[in-house]
Amino acid sequence: MQLHITLKSEKIVLPIAYKYFVQSMIYNAMENNAAFSRFLHDGGYINEDRIFKLFTFSPLRGNYSVKDKKITFSDRVSLEIRSVEPAVIQPLICSFKKGSKVNIGRNILTVEKCILKDKIIFQPCVKIKTVSPVTAYVTRDYTNRIYFSPDDGDFNQLVVNNAKRKWLSAGKKEEQFDLSLKRIDEIPLKKEVTAFKMSHITAWHGGFILEGNPEVINFLYNTGLGSKNSQGFGMFELLE
Repeated sequence: MQLHITLKSEKIVLPIAYKYFVQSMIYNAMENNAAFSRFLHDGGYINEDRIFKLFTFSPLRGNYSVKDKKITFSDRVSLEIRSVEPAVIQPLICSFKKGSKVNIGRNILTVEKCILKDKIIFQPCVKIKTVSPVTAYVTRDYTNRIYFSPDDGDFNQLVVNNAKRKWLSAGKKEEQFDLSLKRIDEIPLKKEVTAFKMSHITAWHGGFILEGNPEVINFLYNTGLGSKNSQGFGMFELLE
């Protein structure tokens, strides 16, 4: 399921690295289901000691300018939130009613519209392009995090392994998991290093081919590709 939200304000001023503020707005909007909000915020869905939130969100879209490490949006912004879990989407629908007020950082915005969609992918092979960048990494000695580029040999397998853990955390059957990932060379890679709270995350924009079980591909469309989806990474769109 996908929520397409339009928010308006005279001016919206945020740090360039604003993903944390959008994530906080989403968690606050889930308060209509307080028990589930606590479950998701404090933990989530678990597989092999890895925790997954099973939702992702897009960058803010709108007219903007950048100055002094701040990004200023004028008039209105749009945002897409996706999840496979109705328990995530339903409280958001209640919070994002037309005319409702929400906060992103210190900005108070008014909900102009909120549209629920349920795009379903049936193809076993799709070409995709990132909406938000994909991150893949391994952690050594609990503190040393090594990020991989799509040009690195381990990147594809790390993304597939992450997808499988997400799939299993949602209670899906292991024997149904089938996925391979390949980069589309014609689409240039773009590196993005983003601050999130006290850490920096390295991620990549680019194009990929996903092949496998359409249910798995559809699952990833709604949860995100790679790691840190609930921090605004790994959303993708289909290339026609």
